[in-house]
Amino acid sequence: KAIRAAVEAEADTVYLTGMAVITLEGLFSALNYFFAGNGINASNYELALQRFVKKDEVVWTNVLSLWCLNPSVVFKGISELSQSVILTSGTLSPLSTFSSELGVQFGACLEAPHVIDVDSQVVWAAAISNGPGNYPLNASFKTADEYAFQDAVGKSLEEIFRVVPAGCLVFFPSYKLLDKLCSRWQGTGQWVRLHAQKSIFVEPRNSGQDSFDSVLREYYDSVRFGIQKVGGQKPRGKRLGLKNGGTPKCSNDAKKGGAAFLAVCRGKV
Repeated sequence: KAIRAAVEAEADTVYLTGMAVITLEGLFSALNYFFAGNGINASNYELALQRFVKKDEVVWTNVLSLWCLNPSVVFKGISELSQSVILTSGTLSPLSTFSSELGVQFGACLEAPHVIDVDSQVVWAAAISNGPGNYPLNASFKTADEYAFQDAVGKSLEEIFRVVPAGCLVFFPSYKLLDKLCSRWQGTGQWVRLHAQKSIFVEPRNSGQDSFDSVLREYYDSVRFGIQKVGGQKPRGKRLGLKNGGTPKCSNDAKKGGAAFLAVCRGKV
């Protein structure tokens, strides 16, 4: 009887769901910063109402948000409680504005030079929306499986490989799409045409770090020395003119316009 009574009593008890608890914790945390110091941070907040319709739905969704537009509101408390704070990232530059946004002065700063020397190198950025034949280069879920799109990407890369010297790093959004395109190009002959412009290297998917490093070294060697892979192997050292461990020099028939590395964005590269 006691167990039954306990079960029945527990069933009648009302509990907050996990999502409700998380929502309330976030709200109370925001309000704590909002009213801290007699409301000194109130001007750094904005009340936003978002109204939108979700995909495949006809009902409007309303979201009421309290946005903090000043990161120093939160970081000030962290800096006051800590002996030291180390911030590292590849996207903090310029440090002067970043410091002012956090509302603190950095006691020590270390900023490495950019990989591109802007004084001696020219950088050109562009977005190519259409390939040869004016076919849209849209890798969305609906079009990624279309042969016309896959062929357009292959032809576009062929043109790019022809005019871009040295190395080309080509990123794909997923291993699935990378495998799909490579399979298509190998079946249509596009792979041979790409390989005629540059030596092609593909990021290994299921392999250890040693295997990946080996492929990456081969790619760098092909870019640096113009080494063409023949039948899956590099030409012998004698043909490359190696002498006493010197720098390889390629003969004309073993030289391409560099190499291309096909990889997945945020994969191993």
